[in-house]
Amino acid sequence: MALPADGLDDETIANYLHAAMDYKRPDEFSKGFNDAALVGRHFKIYIPADKEGERGPTYSYDADKEQLTLTVRPAYSVSSLDYLTFVREVSYGAPKLESNAYNVTKEVTPVSYRVIGIGAVAGTYMGVFPKDSYSTKDAIVYRDLTKTLKLSPDAAKRAIEGLTMEVEGTVTKDRNGHAIGCMASTRGATVDHLYEEDWLQCVLLAKLTHITVSSPSAGVLAQWGASGRVEHTKGVKKARAVAATG
Repeated sequence: MALPADGLDDETIANYLHAAMDYKRPDEFSKGFNDAALVGRHFKIYIPADKEGERGPTYSYDADKEQLTLTVRPAYSVSSLDYLTFVREVSYGAPKLESNAYNVTKEVTPVSYRVIGIGAVAGTYMGVFPKDSYSTKDAIVYRDLTKTLKLSPDAAKRAIEGLTMEVEGTVTKDRNGHAIGCMASTRGATVDHLYEEDWLQCVLLAKLTHITVSSPSAGVLAQWGASGRVEHTKGVKKARAVAATG
């Protein structure tokens, strides 16, 4: 797969992650997916917010105080990956009847999740996000990145339109030299959760250096990470990055 001469972009990273997700070893003597060319490369990707809050920055607004709070939160998985969600695909199967050990029969819906992201394996610091005091050697607990702004209701409404997160960093590798980590896991249905879940997650392993949240009308709203000048596309203001972690 061809790589751009300069930093990795959204399309290149997405193509590599999807290819890694779909890769099947021909046999036990074959090597894994070849992602060696990604190691050490700088990247910059853009992750827009979605209505479900499953990826990108989220927000809340206190109308009485006229305060807009922006939040960036990493995802945690049951498969030892911590990451920022890049793309999340969900598909539902046909419901089926299943019984538990107590002969209680319920209709269960199979759900398949395919997620690609940017982050790190558990226990490896992904950068930018502050570590919580509950972190251990094997598992890092990250605190959210938050920023509260004083904005009128009308200004806040405009500011959240087209809310996008820009993420910069450098691709790293795991102990086996791979730049992409993929994990598959399942979650069975329960009486309180009538979904049978299959998860497949592939994450570009990285050390994040800078996260910026902006929108076309308001420009840069929040920044975290190393200092430096950030350039944005037409219609978005330019601003200097500042070191901040909370």
